[in-house]
Parts: sequence; C-alpha cells; structure tokens
Amino acid sequence: MPNMLEVGDFLFKVLESGGKVSVQQDPVNVLPSNTSIMDLTGWQGPVSFPEQFQETSILGFSIADFSIAANWEFNGQWIANFNVVTNGTIDPLSSLDVVVKATGANLDGDVAVMPYYITVTFHNLTGGSETRTFSAKARGDGGGECFVS
Repeated sequence: MPNMLEVGDFLFKVLESGGKVSVQQDPVNVLPSNTSIMDLTGWQGPVSFPEQFQETSILGFSIADFSIAANWEFNGQWIANFNVVTNGTIDPLSSLDVVVKATGANLDGDVAVMPYYITVTFHNLTGGSETRTFSAKARGDGGGECFVS
C-alpha cells in the first residue's frame, strides 16, 4: 500500500445573509497516489456527522436554526466524496459565515484519517456575534469524531 495520500488542501467559505441557508461544495477524496475512486471497491455510505446550530432572540423566538453535516463515503480504508452541507434558516437581520477546512490526511494503521474544521460565525444586527468551531476527523472505516469548541 502506498504511504502517500492525495488530498488537496480544501478551504470552503460561504456567506449567507438572512433567510434560507443551503450550501454544498466540491467533494474531497483521500486515496492512494495515482488512484481514483473507480479503482477501488467496497464503497459504503455516505456516513454523516451532523451538528445543530440554534440561536434564540432575547424575546424567545428562533433567529437561527440550521444543521451542518459532514458526509463521506468509505470502503473500510479510504475516504471518498467528503463534503459539508448546511441547511436551515436564519433571521433576515442575521448573517452566517461558515468556513470549512480539511487538510493533512494520514494513516491510522491502514485506515485513512482526515481532520477537518468547521467554523461558524453567526451575526445578528441586534445581538452581536457568536463563533463556534467544530473540530472533527473523518475515517476511511466510516468512523469519525467531533469536538465543539
């Protein structure tokens, strides 16, 4: 098995102002060098690791309610079609800044592991800003882990 993994640095940023939030970007693959998804077998999934982001106004009504889900396919060893989808709604007086970064894939034994970070900054005209970062790892065996900071 090659010890070299191909994964381009991946940085995705979306800015949304008021209303519906729905975003997708080009997928990322973690595969052996000079290999395509079609060269490998046993793909399963996608597996999804969703996080929920909710904000309520001081008057008690919802001003933001959306999910952020990292998704990928796996074959017990490699990662294919990694992407992050956000879906939900935000108040018209609010805006959303989502930055996704995936880089530095490595092997844990013979399983590809790709750390990724999703930073969400929510701005509300009347309530300031809040930033939350989701740090996680996608694994080629379908596993993953997430830590919110």
